Amino acid sequence: MGLSIDRFLAIVFFIAGVTISYFFYKKSIFKREIVFWQSRTPIQILDLNKIPKSDNETEVGLRIIKTNNQPIKGNLYVSRFCIANEGRKPIKKNDILDKINIGVNGK
Repeated sequence: MGLSIDRFLAIVFFIAGVTISYFFYKKSIFKREIVFWQSRTPIQILDLNKIPKSDNETEVGLRIIKTNNQPIKGNLYVSRFCIANEGRKPIKKNDILDKINIGVNGK
């Protein structure tokens, strides 16, 4: 006794209907989803061992200073990061509970 064509089509359409229903259900969900991404290793953009030691200036007169006008006396690294909303619902100002402060050395 085999499976009749009518029963086979009924099972196929049932599975297709459940799958399509689940797909549209998941697509209809609106939520806020904040994601933080950071590169694994920082990138060195300035190596003080490779430039002349004349008050942190290179041959072209480049001088890198902090916001308090103090020269940077060490190597300089950059790290990439991203804060994004991967949800489908917009994030409003009232949704943020704590401020995000980004600084160097805890400042």
